[in-house]
Amino acid sequence: GALPVALHIIKVKKEKYRGAIKIVYSDNVFDEKITLRHTADFGASPNDLEFEWRFREADGTKQSPPDINPSVWKHFPDSTGQQGIGMSEIMLAGVGPALLADNLFFVRYRHKNSSGNTGWSDWAGAANSRPPKTGENPSITYQAQLAEGWIKRVLFEINPFEARIKNFLNIDNPATYVSMIQQAGPRYEGPVSFDPAKDVIENMGLIALYQTVLDRGKSLSIDLPQPVSTSGTTAALILAASRIQGLYSLLGNEAYKDALDPTIGIGSSSTSYGSLAPSIFTFMNQLPDLLDEELTLLRGIETEGVSPSYNRLLWNFTKGQGEVAYALSYYIGDINKDGFIDEKDAMIMYPQGHGDAWGHYLTALKSYYDLLRHDYFNWESRSEQISIQGVVINVDYLDERKFAETAAAKAKVGSEIVNLTFRSKYVENPEGQWQGYMDTDTNRAWGLDGWGRKTTQGALIDWAVANAVLPSKDPSHTGIQKVDRTTVTELQEIAAHAIDIQQQVDNADTGLNPIGLAPDVVPFDIDPALMYIGIFAKTHFEQVSSRAEKTLKNALAVFDHASDLKNRIRKVASSAKDFNEKVIQQDRDYRNKLIEILGTPYEGQIGSGKLYPAGYKGPDYYLYNYIDVNNLTGVNMPPPSTTMTGFFQPVDGVTNVSYTAGGAGAYTSTDFSGIADTPAIAVKFPITAEGYSFQAPQTWGIRRAPGEIQKTLVDLVKGETELQLALADYAGLIADIKIAFDVLSARHQLNRDQLFINNAWFLGVQAVDAMIMTQQGIVAANQLVVETSANIAENIITSLPNMVGTSVDASAPIRGAIMSAKNTSVITLGAVGKSAETIIEGLEIAKTVAEFVKDNAIHAAEYNYDVQQQLKAIESQLGNEAPKRLEIFRKRENLRQISESYRAVLAKALRLMDERKAFNAKVAAKVQSMRYEDMAFRQTMNDALSKYRSAFDLASQYVYMAAKAYDYETNLSDQDKVSAKPLLT
Repeated sequence: GALPVALHIIKVKKEKYRGAIKIVYSDNVFDEKITLRHTADFGASPNDLEFEWRFREADGTKQSPPDINPSVWKHFPDSTGQQGIGMSEIMLAGVGPALLADNLFFVRYRHKNSSGNTGWSDWAGAANSRPPKTGENPSITYQAQLAEGWIKRVLFEINPFEARIKNFLNIDNPATYVSMIQQAGPRYEGPVSFDPAKDVIENMGLIALYQTVLDRGKSLSIDLPQPVSTSGTTAALILAASRIQGLYSLLGNEAYKDALDPTIGIGSSSTSYGSLAPSIFTFMNQLPDLLDEELTLLRGIETEGVSPSYNRLLWNFTKGQGEVAYALSYYIGDINKDGFIDEKDAMIMYPQGHGDAWGHYLTALKSYYDLLRHDYFNWESRSEQISIQGVVINVDYLDERKFAETAAAKAKVGSEIVNLTFRSKYVENPEGQWQGYMDTDTNRAWGLDGWGRKTTQGALIDWAVANAVLPSKDPSHTGIQKVDRTTVTELQEIAAHAIDIQQQVDNADTGLNPIGLAPDVVPFDIDPALMYIGIFAKTHFEQVSSRAEKTLKNALAVFDHASDLKNRIRKVASSAKDFNEKVIQQDRDYRNKLIEILGTPYEGQIGSGKLYPAGYKGPDYYLYNYIDVNNLTGVNMPPPSTTMTGFFQPVDGVTNVSYTAGGAGAYTSTDFSGIADTPAIAVKFPITAEGYSFQAPQTWGIRRAPGEIQKTLVDLVKGETELQLALADYAGLIADIKIAFDVLSARHQLNRDQLFINNAWFLGVQAVDAMIMTQQGIVAANQLVVETSANIAENIITSLPNMVGTSVDASAPIRGAIMSAKNTSVITLGAVGKSAETIIEGLEIAKTVAEFVKDNAIHAAEYNYDVQQQLKAIESQLGNEAPKRLEIFRKRENLRQISESYRAVLAKALRLMDERKAFNAKVAAKVQSMRYEDMAFRQTMNDALSKYRSAFDLASQYVYMAAKAYDYETNLSDQDKVSAKPLLT
């Protein structure tokens, strides 16, 4: 049916479209260049307009737009010298501190022929910017667009949650590792490469990358020969330091959690999740007992060690009992897919080893202290801005709170270390009370006294620095922008832990035991009514032990809550493991299918400096159209005569790489301009002008696995060759027929010419014969006349008398008459004879003509026979034309079908690529959601275990007092096997 029609009235106002500023970032995450563009298209004629761009460094303050407060806004210069005409977009490029910091931008425009300061549009900024209404403050309603600094862009784009690559086409699956510990990677050993390639960026630890970014930022600001320290650069450097602090705090929390939880986690797809407390422990064979394991996980090992674990516990694949507990507790799997679960897999999952919570917290704070100790760094407590879909909002990354949180966590771990150090050396015998109080190695100072000094002094310094970077009160801001000592409650927590450390040292000095009780304490807080004999009667010990049992149940409940979070982390890890297996299998299937279609690259195109990186095992995305034409056709084709260059995104490295998080390499450039705007690579295509254009040069070698598309191309070239042969055969036949027709025509013409010549000759002969006969008649007539004349003369002579002067000769007339009759007869007969001769000659000529006509007829018949024979031969050749023509049609149809097969195969490959792209996008989203879960459970679990520790310490006191009540009530000898005294030492 027809669609409904609705009438709308549109009011067109006579005012300039304000629009907004669009930020366009490079595909290369490390590129410092960014483009700012007005959202209007200006009717595709921006050159008719004059633009004015204003900017300033973001410093946390609100400022009115440039026309109201021009002193704080700088003009953005027009590098073309056109005074802003047509400058609807600008690019920030170059080096220096200006690109590190956030910058705020406004833009307005007017017609280029405007004069004075009139005709301007309203200022365009962020998407949430607008002109003020009556009574509103312009500094509040106008919101400049935020151009984030290089440090912030890199940190935001490469974060612990999102996939580190954005384009999912023609790549292997995005990294599927979920663990935040794995993503943190090994500790910083030196600057890493700013390489956006998938196989580099996905296997680079965030700690090393963030530290490299921070060092780079310092080298372009406060470490310059002429140092630059502005509010914007300060915020950028603090942001990088806070990211490093967050990762090391995460490692510290993990070590602290491992120390507080001695159980061994179990559970997989075939076993329900849970925890065991067996006789073996996680780092058995490396450490003597659980107490030493807990202490080592908190403080590290004694020796410094080497990279990557240093003074932390190594992966416990020691081929002893501890290996079983370790593999189960940390859920180690075959990460590198080599068929073995060993230290290589553990190194991938835990790049920095295990333990040393104290050291991790120290390193987390060091990222801040390194900045604070710098002569040209000035800490500022303020909120920042970020742009979300063009909308600029205020955020606070709580740098001061993070500093205080880490300091509080370090003080808490310090308190635990002091307590465990006291426990590990404590005995109730007064003679051994001071053992372990002082470390014999004064440089190490790992005794109770040494740890007490270090942890308390560290807490004091951290507390003082945290107060120093925070203002006492911030009355000028509210909400997220308010940052002062009243909003950072962790300051009190630092002081509380310092007091607790001092209390433990005081307890040791006064002879109390590690749980804060006197060795001879006996609890008498009992209910006398329950002492009487009865069904509900309870002895002294039973009353105290019931309280201890309650506290133990409370501690167990808190521990079960923490264990549930631990199991959730294990479930996330298990789900990630299963998901990774499915992803790898599916990705391998995609890769194999694409190889089946596109084939593998030529061996000469794989390696360093080649089109594909060394070790590449994927399909040939670029040169799949190339085949070896010479071997196919048997004809030596000329080498490529020209080269065409195409630009593509690079194929990302080696497939099936280990998901390690430790990138190697270093940047050496001091100018970011060397980084391309996009990670495009130039692919050169050698082209041959003759025959099939895409023939592979001999230097490329061979394909290890030709694909369906190459086979189709081979069939296509073969089909084309067969069609050309059929065409040549048909052309040869047509040429032969044409030659036969030409020969026939020439022969026919020759015959006609011969007949014509013969006829002409005959006519000529006839004319000559006629002339001869005429002349012969004339000759005969003349001869007859001569003879007649002679005869007449003779008659006259005969008629004359023979005698003169005598009598008349009477016989003369008679002789004359007789002679005349004779001559007349002779003449008559002569004339008749001449006529007969003429007739005979005419008959001879007629005979000759008859013979000529006969011969001509015979020749014509022979000529006609020859023509008939040649026509039969041509007819025979024409009979072969139709099959050969049909063969051409068949070959052409076959070539068309092969061509369609090629297009179908290519379309199949493109569909697979699109399907793989969609699959990779789903993988990235799924992994991101699991990373959120992993981070949430880890952060919550650390708090839960801290609560468990408090409940456990309280339960320890009650259990100790119950044991004391039991010992007091039973008064058994130390040697008695049921005495409680062995438990009290």
